[in-house]
Amino acid sequence: MKLIFAVTERQLAHSVLGELTGRGFPVTLIHEAAGFLVPGQGTLMIGVPDAAVDAVINALADRCGTRVQPLDGIVPASDPTEYLIRENSAVVQGGLALFVMTVSRFERFS
Repeated sequence: MKLIFAVTERQLAHSVLGELTGRGFPVTLIHEAAGFLVPGQGTLMIGVPDAAVDAVINALADRCGTRVQPLDGIVPASDPTEYLIRENSAVVQGGLALFVMTVSRFERFS
C-alpha cells in the first residue's frame, strides 16, 4: 500500500476529491493557510493499493497538472495621449507536487 500526498490549488483539490472517492480511494483534504507552494493550497492524502498508484497519479495529473491560460490584456501606452495597447499573453495555472510513500502498516479503528 502507498500513501500519496498531492499538493495543489484548493479548487483543483476539491474537483479531484470527488473523482477519487467515487473510485473507492480513501482521500482526506487538508486546507492550508500558508501552504507548501503558496497560500490557498490544498493537500490530498490518498491511500492507494500498489497496483493503482499509476492510475491515481494519472488522474491527479489530468485534473491538477499545469496548464496555460491565454490572457487578453490592455496595457496603457507610455504617453497618456496615445491609445491603449492590446497585449496577448499567457498565464501558467495549476501545478501539482506529489509525494508517494510506502505504508508498512495500515489499521482502521471503527
